[in-house]
Amino acid sequence: MCVRKIRSDKVQGGFNMSFVLDEFLEYLAEDGEWHSLKEIVVAIHLDKDKVEKIIRFFARYGFVQFNKVQNKVKIDPQVREIILSSMPVEERVPVILMKKRYVADSW
Repeated sequence: MCVRKIRSDKVQGGFNMSFVLDEFLEYLAEDGEWHSLKEIVVAIHLDKDKVEKIIRFFARYGFVQFNKVQNKVKIDPQVREIILSSMPVEERVPVILMKKRYVADSW
């Protein structure tokens, strides 16, 4: 899985919350699997408290599922499709190929 840094060229004038939220959802959408809180903290370069706030916000509105016992989060499948469809083709090709390969193997 691709772990991306927050690109400083898109964050002009300091901290850009909408960009951080986009990065968070794109990270979860890459594979659609469960991710630990610790993994997300490392991947999107935010502290644990900020990541927890983002998770609670998105969970409140159904964008993600949050397992509080295991501290794991997963993007909602419908939200994932929206995110993937809005990503540039070169960023989503690996995800789509993996998905097609899985479907072909299950036949």
